[in-house]
Amino acid sequence: MKFYKILAAAAVFWMASTVQPFWAEVLDEDEAVISVRAKKDTSFVEFSAKEIEECAPVNLADFLSRHGILVMNTGGTGAMANVSISGYAGACIKVFVDGVYANSPATGEFDWNQISIDDIETISIDFAPKEGQIEFAGASVSIVTKKSGGRYGEIHFESLSYENSANDTKFSGMNYSDSISNLFYRVTFSMVHAENRYELRSLKTNEGNENRALKGGLSLNYGTDDFSVMTDFKLASNEYAADAVSIDEDFGVEKDKSSNALIKVKFSGSEITANHQFFKTEYDGDSTKIHTVSASYKFCFYGENFLKAGIKAEDSRSFEARRFQESFTAGFCLTPFDFLAIKPELTFLVWRGNNGLSGQHFIPSVKFIFDGGFTWSFYHSFVLPTFNQLYWNDAWAHGNTSLKNESGWGHCLSFRKDDFPFYASLQNSWYTDKIRWVGFDSDGMFCKNEGTGVYLTVILGSAYRWKALFYDVSGTYTHATLDNWGGSQIMWVPRWQANVNAGANFGKVAFSTSLNFMGKRYTTNENLSYYSPYFLLDAKVEWNMNECLTFFLKGGNLLDERYIYHDNFSAPSRSLSAGGKIRGFSKK
Repeated sequence: MKFYKILAAAAVFWMASTVQPFWAEVLDEDEAVISVRAKKDTSFVEFSAKEIEECAPVNLADFLSRHGILVMNTGGTGAMANVSISGYAGACIKVFVDGVYANSPATGEFDWNQISIDDIETISIDFAPKEGQIEFAGASVSIVTKKSGGRYGEIHFESLSYENSANDTKFSGMNYSDSISNLFYRVTFSMVHAENRYELRSLKTNEGNENRALKGGLSLNYGTDDFSVMTDFKLASNEYAADAVSIDEDFGVEKDKSSNALIKVKFSGSEITANHQFFKTEYDGDSTKIHTVSASYKFCFYGENFLKAGIKAEDSRSFEARRFQESFTAGFCLTPFDFLAIKPELTFLVWRGNNGLSGQHFIPSVKFIFDGGFTWSFYHSFVLPTFNQLYWNDAWAHGNTSLKNESGWGHCLSFRKDDFPFYASLQNSWYTDKIRWVGFDSDGMFCKNEGTGVYLTVILGSAYRWKALFYDVSGTYTHATLDNWGGSQIMWVPRWQANVNAGANFGKVAFSTSLNFMGKRYTTNENLSYYSPYFLLDAKVEWNMNECLTFFLKGGNLLDERYIYHDNFSAPSRSLSAGGKIRGFSKK
């Protein structure tokens, strides 16, 4: 029966992609495209490369923290970090790099250290699903890396010093891009060496907190008016010790390696994508290796209407586990009125794996995009268990192959206009069979489906740019409870957050500052204790000496808040860093 369902879905996809729709003769394609694009989807916020450069962040997690997003770090620069958006964290935050799903199949989380901040062209944070994003819950982050431009070269360097350690952490990186006829290429490399010897609450130096990371990449892009091919290859290696005497002792040190190879071909409204991802993690002799291969075909017709078919295979020799997924997605853009665009999408997902894992599910969503800056989204939240939750096995915990999928519904209403200084967002979602590491048996802790998650997030803010001045102020309230509306607040989720970003540009000198407030966060789901609220103040002064040379000076945690991220991990003390960029060749 399952085979016939898959065959039927494939037949529908093939027919729809080859047969001309009955409305084609009466629809003016150019007018339809212009009408649709005039209505802006405001369910997401996007940051450009210029906005990223304005605050000169250390890494991607550092940039997000400066915009009011909770980042829970496990030990300083380069260590594993977890990001919380609207109360969702970990596997509930889906990250797409150049349109390809980039979360680890082992943990379901994204490694926020795997991509260099200098490689990013845009970052978009979406509070509702977008096209073809299956296994969705909470929020998604879309990253587009730099792919085009003229001849350009850049060297970036920075040295960071904590109160008791000068030249403690060193960053360096380079990128070079050029084109030969219609072929564009870009080469990137970055390196981090961090001792992270900041002071803890006890005023003792945090000796065991080191990091060494290398990242490299090569991008090729060939394009004409009707045809383009893009390839991208990235390698990353990261070693860090969060609770060891030294990284050279090789005890208590986590070693992560990853690679990503992507090829994307576009022609005549069609797009073919193939991707291979490899993740390897070693910790105290235990090793996890997972290969993921995915491919998709997307056919676009009449503006933003599309059909997409995808297949993904995950293979882990460490867990002796495999999982296969096939998906078929149809998305349309309807304009029944001049002031409204409706974008419904429907995904049919089929999966199967070892230990008898199999199933199929329909995942619908729809967006109503109004003139005037309003977007209203309805979506079905659906999450498959990760490999760790299914198969993990060590002395402390083990997986549960009987886990059900998390499933629920949500909606998001947002308002944002480029020419209006205020914006707002309201998101409400709920889902059942929430997966949690809460069970205990003779073999230790294990995962099980327990309870229901209920989320309500309200964001109010104001942003404006006027000549040389800019500001962005926002406040966030998150009601995240277990089992019912009146239940206890989910651990680590703050009810209140606020953020202020402001700056000025006076010719060759630019100044920017950010102030983040994080409310109290409960340490347990029973709400018996909590982490204290804190304010985080950062500031930066930049001097653009000329077109080729820029210097900057940054102060981090200027109020010297010794707050706790989570468990026993303390945030870095006050720090000062200096660095610069050397640019060459023609402009981008």
